[in-house]
Formats: sequence, structure tokens, C-alpha cells
Amino acid sequence: MQEVASCQYKVMQLDSRRAVDMLYVNGRLIHHVRNEMGDHSYGKLDEKIPYTRHHIAMTELTKVGGTISSLIIPINIQRAPKMLSSDITNADLGQHTTWLNY
Repeated sequence: MQEVASCQYKVMQLDSRRAVDMLYVNGRLIHHVRNEMGDHSYGKLDEKIPYTRHHIAMTELTKVGGTISSLIIPINIQRAPKMLSSDITNADLGQHTTWLNY
């Protein structure tokens, strides 16, 4: 991953799967509360992460295998228009151009 990354990053080792279950959204880190993560991992976040953090209790959801990362809803924002309007006519096209009608 380090070979193909376009930006610099550092790896932080935490002691449990629940401790690494977090999201970074709009400049904020969303993670588990201290008693769910463990004191060691929570202390590492206190020490190493200087930006805004929000902790949430996920006790009931983790009982059934839920994670913080499973709470996101990906939204596909289409940046290119589906159809292009054009004033090109058949006279504008060359002999090697095919005009397709959809």
C-alpha cells in the first residue's frame, strides 16, 4: 500500500478489532467509547490523534456483530451528465463517423 499511496500516512497499531473500528468523516474521527475499546487503545488515540473525535457506545450493535463502518450509507454522486445536448448535425460529421441514435 505504501508503494501506491499518493499521500503520506503512518500506521498505528491497536490491540483489538473493536479498537480499530472507526470512521473518519468530514474532519472528525468516530470511534467506540473507552470501555469498548480498552484503556490502552483509547489512550493511544488521546496521545496520537489531535483532531476532533466523537465516541459512541455500540454495545448492543456489537453483540450482533455490527460495526461503526457498517453504519455508513454510500452515496453515488454522478458528476457527469447522462445525456449531452448538442447541435451537431449529420453535415458536421465526416465520412468515417457513425451517428448512433439511442
